[in-house]
Amino acid sequence: MSLDSLRQRYFAAPEHQRDLQPGERLLEQGAHNRCLYLLLEGRVRGRYLAAAEGEWLDILQVEAGRFMGVHSFFSRSFVSYCRLEAMTPCRVAWLDAEALNEVNSDGLSLTEQFMPVIMEELKQRQLTLNQAYLQQMHTERQLLQAEKMSTLGQLAAGVAHELNNAIAVIAHSSHSLISFISGRLGQPDKPAQDFFNRALRSGQLRSSSQLRQEARVLEQTFGLGATQARQFARMLEGAPVGQADIAALAEGVSHWELGRECHDMALAVKHATNIVRSVKQLGGGEAARHPGVQLLDTIDEALALLNSPLRRINLQLALSPLTPLLANETEWVQIWVNIIKNGCDALAQTPNPTIWIRADEDSQGVRVLVGNNGPQIPPTMLERIFEPHFTTKREGQRFGLGLGLAIVKGLVDSYGGSLAVCSQAAGTEFSIRIPKHHG
Repeated sequence: MSLDSLRQRYFAAPEHQRDLQPGERLLEQGAHNRCLYLLLEGRVRGRYLAAAEGEWLDILQVEAGRFMGVHSFFSRSFVSYCRLEAMTPCRVAWLDAEALNEVNSDGLSLTEQFMPVIMEELKQRQLTLNQAYLQQMHTERQLLQAEKMSTLGQLAAGVAHELNNAIAVIAHSSHSLISFISGRLGQPDKPAQDFFNRALRSGQLRSSSQLRQEARVLEQTFGLGATQARQFARMLEGAPVGQADIAALAEGVSHWELGRECHDMALAVKHATNIVRSVKQLGGGEAARHPGVQLLDTIDEALALLNSPLRRINLQLALSPLTPLLANETEWVQIWVNIIKNGCDALAQTPNPTIWIRADEDSQGVRVLVGNNGPQIPPTMLERIFEPHFTTKREGQRFGLGLGLAIVKGLVDSYGGSLAVCSQAAGTEFSIRIPKHHG
C-alpha cells in the first residue's frame, strides 16, 4: 500500500485533525502518547531536555507530510522521547493505538503497512545523528585551531619582546658604525665619501633585468669583464658614463659596495623592528595605521630586503602610480616579502626564473598582481594554501611553518581587501585588491 493510500485511509477523517498555534505543544518529553501523528501543514520542532546541561536542545524539525511519534507508537512504549511544539500555524491528523490491532484486506497488520514509514523515520534519525556528529567534529577542529593560535600568540609576544631587545642593540651599533665609516671617509678623500653616501642613501635601485642590459653595454663599450661591468652598472644607476669616469668608478667601487651594505643593514634593522611590532599583534594589540602610505614604496622596501634571493631572478615591474592608503607600512612590506619569498622558493628548479609585479588602480580601488613562472600548484593544495600551518615546502629542503600566506590573508582581509591565487602550467599569480575607501 502506498503512503498516499495510508494517509487517505487513516488520516482523512476531520474528527481526527486539529490546529496548533506557534509555540503550542503537541507532546511533552516523557509524557504518555498513544497516537501516530501526521503533519498536514506547517512546521514542528522536536526539543530534548538534556539532564546534564539542564537546557532544552533542538534535535529535529518536522516538515508537512512527515509523521511524528513513530517510535513510541510502533514500539508500543507509548512514551514520547522529546517535546514537540509548533513553530508556525500547523494542522495535524492522528491515528489512535487501537488501530494497531487492525488487519487490512491483504492480511497485513498496521505495522506491516507502515513499514516504509518506519524505515523512513529510521533513515532520518540516522541522518540527524550523522549531521550532529559532523558538526561536533567541525566544532572540535575549530576549538583546536583556536587553541593553537592562542598558544602561538602567547609565544609570539614573548619572542617579540626578546628580539626587540636584541634589535635595539643592533640598531644602535649599526648607526654608530655608519657614522664612524662616514667620518673616516671625509676629507681629503671626498670622492670616496660621495660614492659611500650615494649608495647609503639609495641602495640598489635597478632591477636585475635592467642591470644585465646596462652591464652588457658597459662590457661592449669599454671592454670590461662581466663582474666589473655589473658592479659599475649598479653604481651608475642608469646615468651616462664616459671613458674618463671608468677610472673613478674602479677606485670607488669598494666604497659604493660598503655604502650599499650599510644601506641594506639599516633598512633591515628598521624592517625587523617593525616586524617585531607586528608580531606582537598575535599576542594582542593592533598596529597603528596612518594616512598617506605609498604602496609602491612598500614594494621597493620588500625588494630591497629580498635582494639576495632575487639576484638569480628575472624581475619584471609594471607599477603605475597609486593613490596613497590609510595603512601601516610594515604590514604591507610583510605582505610583499611573504608572497615574493614564496615565489623565489618555488623557482628553485625553474629555468629562466621570473617574478612579475604589476600594480594599477581603477574606480573600484587598487590592484596588485604578483606572479612567477614556477611549477603549477596542485588544485588540492591550492584550496588550502591560505590555511594556518599548511605548507608546500618539503622538510629537509626548506624550513616553513606554513604561516606566511595565512598572515598575508589576515592582513589583506583587515584592509577590507581580497586575496586570490590562480595557478596554471604557465605559472602562479596572486591578486590583491584594496577597495577605494581605504585610500
